[in-house]
Amino acid sequence: MRRIILAALLSTAISMGAATPAAADSLTGEQIYVVNTVTTAIAAGAADACPGFHLNHDAMYKELADAGISPGDSAYQRQRNKRIAIVAATADADRSKFCNEAWMAFGPGGSHNYQLLEENTLTDDQLEVARMVEYARVAGSGYRCPRFHFIEDAASKELLAARLTPAARDAPEYENVIFPILGSAEHLNRSEFCLEAWQMFGPDGSYKRQMLEAN
Repeated sequence: MRRIILAALLSTAISMGAATPAAADSLTGEQIYVVNTVTTAIAAGAADACPGFHLNHDAMYKELADAGISPGDSAYQRQRNKRIAIVAATADADRSKFCNEAWMAFGPGGSHNYQLLEENTLTDDQLEVARMVEYARVAGSGYRCPRFHFIEDAASKELLAARLTPAARDAPEYENVIFPILGSAEHLNRSEFCLEAWQMFGPDGSYKRQMLEAN
């Protein structure tokens, strides 16, 4: 779980940090509090972190903007990076407590001023299928794993069997599934990532449907 949460935070950080050039060199005490709070919500809303809900990206960006924080600011990025490992360790220590407290704080009617978490519209089983398909897609597409490729037709059948229509794949939590996979692909050892994917989705792999084949 620690690897998943860290990957989700890192990939979210990459997408946010690219939004604007670095500007601010320091944060106020209030801004530090906001960064720490948002980082906690990102971790709780990551795919595989807490079942049943996901990160509300619009509310997250609004809270940062209202606090005068740009995701591209170097000071924001430094504070966020300090907080990442702390939040991941807290989640690892007691997942149930972490998720419950996050929902009470950031869910509808929560104690925090911004609703940073919202309930999923997809079931846990559907999200698991989404995770598997997107993992295979990331591994088998582009330059990451050159020895094999993604089987689009097999993936389409897997999504259809789970009733994950194109409309369902527009749900915010489906997008959240992709974040930790991209984070793993970028920040883990490439050989390890590709071997794990092949053992899961290649011929006679551990997953129920083959979605990767050799080039």
